Amino acid sequence: EAEPLFRQSAEQREKVLGAEDVDTLKSKYWLALTLHERQKYAEAEPLLRQLAEQQEKVLGADHKDTL
Repeated sequence: EAEPLFRQSAEQREKVLGAEDVDTLKSKYWLALTLHERQKYAEAEPLLRQLAEQQEKVLGADHKDTL
């Protein structure tokens, strides 16, 4: 199961690197994508919205990961 691994990775990276670190954002993205693929939309949607805001703030509105 990928979901628990992505969740653990995102949590650990946030603790160690901070919520707005690029690697933390990538881990959260993979978690959100996995949740979406498993049709856990109620959990995936707020995470994706949060990520969009954080990526725009950290990477800029024109960065490929923000778009």
